[in-house]
Amino acid sequence: MSDLHSQWAEATWQQLLQSRRKRDRKRHVGLLLLLVSVLSAVALGIRHREWIASWPVFTIHAIEVSGNHTVSFAEVLQILDLQVGDPWWRVKSAQIQERVRQQPRLRNLTERYAWFHRLRVEVEERESTLSVLGSIGGELTRDGLFLPSERIRDDTDLPILRVTPGTLPVPGSRADRPVAAVARLVGDIRERHPDLWLDLSEFEFTDVDARAYLRSRRGVIVFRPGVHEELWDLVPAVLGDLERHDRSDIVLDLRFRDRIVVHLPETLVADTLRARSSTVRT
Repeated sequence: MSDLHSQWAEATWQQLLQSRRKRDRKRHVGLLLLLVSVLSAVALGIRHREWIASWPVFTIHAIEVSGNHTVSFAEVLQILDLQVGDPWWRVKSAQIQERVRQQPRLRNLTERYAWFHRLRVEVEERESTLSVLGSIGGELTRDGLFLPSERIRDDTDLPILRVTPGTLPVPGSRADRPVAAVARLVGDIRERHPDLWLDLSEFEFTDVDARAYLRSRRGVIVFRPGVHEELWDLVPAVLGDLERHDRSDIVLDLRFRDRIVVHLPETLVADTLRARSSTVRT
């Protein structure tokens, strides 16, 4: 009885081993067929890449650009090196960012996928604060970058910067420290005091100082670039007080640490002195 039981157990064990071997062979054959299918599909895809790239499911159906004011839509497409109908795998962020660094007017550009196979591109441009007059026309950005004048929109409200030949770098490079300080100052004024920014017509440099001319009245603001800039926050109040007293032909001197010195026309000062003298005699 014991021998019969041992023979039955051995036979059963052999059957189990054979079944396992068959399953393993089927699994290996299945994996091999799957591998062959994948390699064949890859080879087919490489061989017929352009044909597969034309499938709508793999292509860009629309490109949406936002945030651009001075850089045209065509220029953005040139930076992307893309067009509608291109396959998605042509979007290469590293190469796009390298092209962005070569475009002085762009600070940043980001692309992201959206529903319905759309590519959304958000553009961040450098803000121009001054229009430059001199040997080379152009603009200065808030961070002191000198750009050639190639605007696609009318922005004549930018204050003018008058410079002497040779004081500005070539387009695409940065201005020297005093000029860059004025560009940053004008950007700050535009943000904090828009009415004062609209009143500024032009800036010019002297040997040591700089001058800002006002549109609304015959007035001049004398200052040193990068020095005592906090006094500019007081300028609107001073100008408002002078306007209430109908004062023009004034000079505001911002070269002192803790005060704004107001210079009035000599005729007005003389009339004031004469009025005070007659009052004393009376």
